[in-house]
Parts: sequence; structure tokens; C-alpha cells
Amino acid sequence: MNAMTVAQTTAPEPAPHGGYRVDRITSSRDAGFAAAYDLLDAQFGPRWELERREVIEQWLDAREPGREYVLLLIRDAQGAPAAVRDAHIVHMPRVTVLYLAHVLVTPAHRRRGLAKILRDVPTTLARQLSDVPLLTVGEMEYPDPADDDSIVGLIAYGGAGFRALDP
Repeated sequence: MNAMTVAQTTAPEPAPHGGYRVDRITSSRDAGFAAAYDLLDAQFGPRWELERREVIEQWLDAREPGREYVLLLIRDAQGAPAAVRDAHIVHMPRVTVLYLAHVLVTPAHRRRGLAKILRDVPTTLARQLSDVPLLTVGEMEYPDPADDDSIVGLIAYGGAGFRALDP
């Protein structure tokens, strides 16, 4: 299954990659919403890096022209949440901006290509929805030498062609 197929899918699909299933959450009423939000909140909420549940619900349920909120949940073969990503797509007359916000691959599922899937699906979706150039941006906190995950994240984004801009 390729990223394009996954991006178009709202219902569970057969395992696309090594026994994993990618679900696109399109409504706060979707079965996977609570699992996706809870996974993000457990990681980013304590650091005040995640919006409140009501805000995310509103983004999902709003049908605002030119804007799309994307929430993806990857489940393992047993159906347990393995990874999550949220992103924003904003269409403008001469460019579409894809903002890759939060991403989390749970420790037991790292180094299996899930982060790449979670980067590719929103990119594919943004390209499907627009025929103007795509600008993709991602947000990362400063690396922490005491936190290996922050270093690995920077290396992964760099390997995907992203450049770090110092604010």
C-alpha cells in the first residue's frame, strides 16, 4: 500500500507495512481519535506543547476552505497504537504549506520506518489536494544532549532533506 492509498483511506485497511495499519482520523467521533489524542497528550501535554483536546476536536470537525487538519494513527498487528502524527495543510493561491506538527513513534515500534510513513502520508495528501508548489515545514525543539530521542529526531529530519533554522 502506498502513501496515496493510505491518505485516501478513512476505514481500517489491511496491514500496509510490516503488520502495521495507518488510519486517518477525519472526525473527533472517529474510533481512533481518543487513542491518537491520548498518545500525543501523554508525550507533549506535560511539556505544554499540545493544544487542548477541544481545540483538536474543533480542527478535525471544521470544514474550513483552504485549511485541513490531518491526524494519523498507526496501529500494530494487534490493534494497539504504535505511532501518531498531526499536521496542518494550508492552501494559498501560489503555494500550499504543509506544517508537520507533532510526531510520536512509541519506543517498542521505533526503527521500523513508521516516522517516514507519517511524513510521507501528509505530503502525499497535500499534493493530491493542490496543484501549486508545496512548502513543507516541521517543528522540533532544540536538541538535548541528555535525550537521545531529540538527537535521533534531528538526524531523521536532516536525512529527509529538512534544514534547521535557528529562530
